[in-house]
Amino acid sequence: MVKGKLSDLLGCPAVQLTLLIGTTPWSDDKLLREVFSGSDGQMPTLSVIKSEGWVPLRMQALKAKVEKRGKVQSDPAEGGLSADAALPEGLEFPSALRLLLQHGAKWTFGAEGIPPLCLYAATREVGNDIFGDEECKADWMEEHGEDSCAGDDWICIGESSEFDYFFVNLRKTSPNFGMVKHIVNNCDEDPDETGFSEAPFDRFLDIVESFAEHQAVDEDDCEPLHSFQFRALQAKKKKRLDVASVARAQPHID
Repeated sequence: MVKGKLSDLLGCPAVQLTLLIGTTPWSDDKLLREVFSGSDGQMPTLSVIKSEGWVPLRMQALKAKVEKRGKVQSDPAEGGLSADAALPEGLEFPSALRLLLQHGAKWTFGAEGIPPLCLYAATREVGNDIFGDEECKADWMEEHGEDSCAGDDWICIGESSEFDYFFVNLRKTSPNFGMVKHIVNNCDEDPDETGFSEAPFDRFLDIVESFAEHQAVDEDDCEPLHSFQFRALQAKKKKRLDVASVARAQPHID
């Protein structure tokens, strides 16, 4: 991929790079090739912007990727929150989440069937419904502890199947502020809650960005976000083990 090669060349992570064709943010390698091959000698300007964290230009690029196969709605759906929504005292959106909501209140990846990812900010009432009701929510808290995302410091920010949901911590003073957890509320299985990305919230969007880029390359892949990330982590683990195995196999010279 173009970004991968530029990342190696510039010596920085690919997630920090945004490509511009003229003034339009883009990252689709296929479209880059089409633009340059059909330029009739008038080569468009390709710019590379390096930024740490999430800035408007990078969010615009993510939006362009999502809209290739899905859609981004400006207004919140029923039960959704806007970027300027009033939150309970002590809670606030992480800056990257607020930026996401400013560019779209609901992001739907994929156009057919059950989307592999939807992003939004849900009201507390919607979050309660995901656990069942107040009694079920209390039972969940008892099972998963006081730091559970069933607590009042967390809101639902998306789903990747009819049973898989993501929650983010909004308590500004909490060490978990911006942390994202993944839950599975399938009644046919044991309810599960695991950490998905550590704070800050930017790390969650980094994963979403990689997911969107993967979808742009393989348009037939409808793998949901939680499966995509699990597979990515397994691949990284295998790579580390392979490197360690090679290191152990190297002969020692006294």
